[in-house]
Amino acid sequence: MGGGNAGSTVSEHPELATALVLEDAGMRGGGARRPNAAPGVTRSIFAKHLELVEADLSLEEMTAKIDAMSPGQPEYYAEWKAECLLQMDTEIMRGTVDDTRRGRSDPAEILAKIEVPVLFMQADPNSGGINTDEYLAETIPHRDNFTVKKIIGAGHNINREHTELLWPVVTPGLEGLAQ
Repeated sequence: MGGGNAGSTVSEHPELATALVLEDAGMRGGGARRPNAAPGVTRSIFAKHLELVEADLSLEEMTAKIDAMSPGQPEYYAEWKAECLLQMDTEIMRGTVDDTRRGRSDPAEILAKIEVPVLFMQADPNSGGINTDEYLAETIPHRDNFTVKKIIGAGHNINREHTELLWPVVTPGLEGLAQ
């Protein structure tokens, strides 16, 4: 949820950023919808996660439950997800479940307001990325300050799962900003 929140924040408060790097950001809202985000799927996942958080489980207990809920994930996944959930604001999770969360604006409108350089790293939809080429073509502004780089073979959590694929994309962009 960080990418969508970062994009919204920079669009409303441009003075807070000199550049923006978005990692397979799940921009949501009233405009174009990600085709692979079936209605209700996100809320269903968040509902299960919210139940775990509200059960007041220890890290170990939550890790075991997530491991059972998520077969086929890498070995590190359950503990990492449990750590993330234990740090999340339950009101944000509840707002997603209840569909009352703020930020229902059109993602294309949000991104169109951003004037700083933006690097949007698109994870591979065939590997778990949440943004298709078609969705991004409708959503990302066609301006010089926006660059989209698709990371083939990387799922949604590029920085966690494929750091070796992330750095060759991010480093040149950051070096260009430093000059």
